[in-house]
Amino acid sequence: MALRLRLLSVILVLLTLPPAQATDFPVSVVPSDDPELSSPTGRDTPLTTDQVYDMTARALALIGGMESVVKDTARLVVIKPNISIARASGTGIVTDARVVRAVALLVHEASPQARILIAEGAGGWVSPAMADCSFVHLNRGSDRTERLQDGFEIAGHRATVAELQGLGIDIDVHDLNFDLAYKMQVPGGGLLWDEYELASSIIDADVWINVPVAKTHGAKITCCLKNHFGIFPGRVYGWNKARGTETHEGIPHWPRLMDESWVDLVLMSQVDLNVVDMLQGTEGGAFEGTPKRSNIVLAGADPIATDLVVAQLMGFNPDDFEFADLGAQRGIGPGSIDGVDTRGGDPAVLSHRFAKASADYGGDWGEHAQYGMGPRRWILLGPLEKDHAFTAQQIAALAPTSGESDWSEVVWFGFDKIDLDTHFDDPVQVAVYAFTHFTMATSDSVRFWIGSDEALTVWIDGEQIYTHEGRRRHDMGGDKIPGYVEAGEHRLLIRAEQGRGRFDFSFNVCEPIDDLRFAGNRYPGVRYYQAGGGPPMGSVQVQAKQAWSPWRVGGVEQTFTPDEDPLTTSRHAPDSLLIDAPVARSIALLDVIATQIPGIRVWAADDTVTPILFSEIPFTMGHVGFGKEGWEAEYGLPLARLMKWAGLSYWLSMANGDDESTKVVAGWLAQGRVPITGLRGDGWTQLNGYRKDGEATLVHSLRPDTTVWHELSSDGTWGPLPGRDWLELPVLVVEATSDPLSFDDWVDSTAAATLEFARQARTEFDETWGKRGNPSGLAGWDAWMIEWERQPWTTQWASSDELRNWLGRMGRGDYESKSIKRGFAAQMYERAAQGSGGERQRLLSEAADAYTDGSEVMAQIHAGLPRERSGALTEEDSLALASIATLQPLARQVRAAERRALGALAELLGQASLPEAQEDPLLRRHDGRVLYRWQTSFSKGVYDLRLKKKKFTRTLINGRDVNDEVIDVERGPRRKKGWQVALEVVAGGGRYHIAQRPTADNDWTLIIRVDDGWTDYDNATSLVVWEVPAQ
Repeated sequence: MALRLRLLSVILVLLTLPPAQATDFPVSVVPSDDPELSSPTGRDTPLTTDQVYDMTARALALIGGMESVVKDTARLVVIKPNISIARASGTGIVTDARVVRAVALLVHEASPQARILIAEGAGGWVSPAMADCSFVHLNRGSDRTERLQDGFEIAGHRATVAELQGLGIDIDVHDLNFDLAYKMQVPGGGLLWDEYELASSIIDADVWINVPVAKTHGAKITCCLKNHFGIFPGRVYGWNKARGTETHEGIPHWPRLMDESWVDLVLMSQVDLNVVDMLQGTEGGAFEGTPKRSNIVLAGADPIATDLVVAQLMGFNPDDFEFADLGAQRGIGPGSIDGVDTRGGDPAVLSHRFAKASADYGGDWGEHAQYGMGPRRWILLGPLEKDHAFTAQQIAALAPTSGESDWSEVVWFGFDKIDLDTHFDDPVQVAVYAFTHFTMATSDSVRFWIGSDEALTVWIDGEQIYTHEGRRRHDMGGDKIPGYVEAGEHRLLIRAEQGRGRFDFSFNVCEPIDDLRFAGNRYPGVRYYQAGGGPPMGSVQVQAKQAWSPWRVGGVEQTFTPDEDPLTTSRHAPDSLLIDAPVARSIALLDVIATQIPGIRVWAADDTVTPILFSEIPFTMGHVGFGKEGWEAEYGLPLARLMKWAGLSYWLSMANGDDESTKVVAGWLAQGRVPITGLRGDGWTQLNGYRKDGEATLVHSLRPDTTVWHELSSDGTWGPLPGRDWLELPVLVVEATSDPLSFDDWVDSTAAATLEFARQARTEFDETWGKRGNPSGLAGWDAWMIEWERQPWTTQWASSDELRNWLGRMGRGDYESKSIKRGFAAQMYERAAQGSGGERQRLLSEAADAYTDGSEVMAQIHAGLPRERSGALTEEDSLALASIATLQPLARQVRAAERRALGALAELLGQASLPEAQEDPLLRRHDGRVLYRWQTSFSKGVYDLRLKKKKFTRTLINGRDVNDEVIDVERGPRRKKGWQVALEVVAGGGRYHIAQRPTADNDWTLIIRVDDGWTDYDNATSLVVWEVPAQ
């Protein structure tokens, strides 16, 4: 340990030394067909244990041999493979045990008396023998069952230990999760944290050797650096390491902060050697990806250099990895692939592209997995007035220098979303220019990957190549623009415009590849730079933040203009403030607003139901699949309509991030107004105070049952809109501007909105690749009932593990919630009927009666479903499964009640009759015929299945391709009316729908959309496509 700690202090001295040369960073590459091997073999051939040993020994020999790392005086050597989850050796998910065996034998040859530990601190499993330790906290149910496994045994390392012990070698396995933890300081200060707790065996070892497997991941790749996460003890950081324990927070597991934590770990732990298993890894994902054989072993002393070569071999651009830049800023690593001395095989020859892992992830992880790395060093001009604009002549001549003519010094940004909002402290109504240079090695076609949250214009060498107006969600590479760039030096200028909210952009010059499995790499040889060169050791740095990107498009929506923007007010507001405010009687939006503006109350004083129903209008319906309640796309009523009915004008900030939203709250309170925000997606609450608490600012939430000081966070502040929709991190201020609707007009307006929801046959939302959606409204009720009635509803069927999981999830409250809300509707419409007469009274009473019936049947469904998804059956669940058949007819009763209520409301408002209820088209298949059958053993993507005449084609839209596809086309669609396509889902957990029905207008072409993007990793899909007589 003393030696390793002395090495840490040496790093501070190394920071002042001249840049390292390539010879300082040798990395060996040994493919299985290397002619220097004793038994070379093809790179697509499974290898023997002896061949793996020979490849590993040659990899070590090319960089000086094991004896150059392990001296004959070494007493403790730790070998750290990747066993992050309990999987078998050779799967490509964990390190191949044969590589670890080879390393152990070579260590023993170098130091025969050394004790060898094969050590891992896995985040994905805990040995059953250690499960009862006081600091092991696992969830019950499936999470606990899956994690209680012996990863050393399953991955083959106990077998290795037994073999080598039989040869007299002092070797064992060792669980780093239960090690003594040393508190370690990052030399010179950390990029993420200044202090970490690391497993003592790593620090105490004379040598520790990192033996990862190379595979794709949300961090682009996982190899030497990512494998360092296994030296965090679980007893401190939890299982997984991001979860934390009662006494310590977890390691931030955010894509924008991963590289920073890796560099901190390298600086502290000082790994001595890296040996990479690239025999077989996975592509398209780290844990459930597709195996991909490479038959390569690599070795290198420096983990940054080694990972850069691995990235090149996997088909990534090594210039796309932030850890190389960050390491150079801290004086470690080669800085780029140019600084690596590659020995043995040529990566340019051996490289073969791995499909990226983006399809296996969502949100920021998916973006990060896909995206290369754009320019991080910019000089900035601004903030300027929002309408500022250079002339075309000025743009063409613009070549600014840092620190001159109002341009900033070089600013380095810690993430590819260039965070101008943080750098300029939440500016509003401004424009900023950003400038950098880049070189293009070869004249060629490219794709410009561009994204922003608001207006953006891009010029290269004074020529405009892109412009966007308006606010949007910032997806990196959301726009992919074809272009052509000549070889040579180029000037890149960007103008970013800001109204308010998030203020960031992204840009990269990428390869001209449109297949999303491989697209997104920076074009080879493109180098971004600022005049003056390398890492900005003393310049301004904007560190990446621990935050997700908002799900929704941020901004401000307003129908009145305050005297001063609340964000401006916050800059001169006091440090703390608490305002007296009345408490709302519920968390319904209109109840909360009524505490501030009593005049909106058009309901009786004793009426506690109507304001809830008017606020929520909870009558949307969507159906994704049996057991997938709650997965449907959101749709509902815009806030503006509700505010208009209430006679209110409003100012609304939404999805603008925790920091800015907190400032906005402080600004409104300083102006004497009490803002309203969402409450866990269930309702709304007033915020009547704020105060500083260390580096954080707490807000005071005034709720019906309690008051709470808390941080404002997008995790807990979703505000529900009428229907089924939410606002992300809303800050709402209202004022009365006109009289609200009368009670009867409110009732009619609510009925009109309900019918709008009912007549919307499909609801979709945007993904980066297209649209994802489901049947909704009356079509959603039809789809739900049809699929419900297709189930066998027997006790044997319901008792299977899969169905218990589904039914238990269904029994957790979705139907209970629908029952309660329809009970509210029945009360509201009955109250309205009592205040009416004649035909209006009859129709309102009819709607009330129908909603009562629907509520009661929904309650029956809820009561009849089991509650537990797995484990031993409770007495209550045993009874539920025994009588499960009684639920089968209830869906039809619910649909009938819903249609009766909607029919009465349509007649009340003088609207057209409801569309005809649909019955299961497969009931008519005895009069129909099969068009084709399609099945796969694995499906985890989005595809269009197209049938024209008898020609079948499948197009990959997004995600991973299928495995073992079987297509059996019997015939094409009839080329005449009177027939209907029907889809039978034999197996599969995704969304399947008829995207295009065959008609004369599309030349009788049928398209089925298969959306398996959100399915389990073992999903296999089987469909039968029928043609039946039309209903």
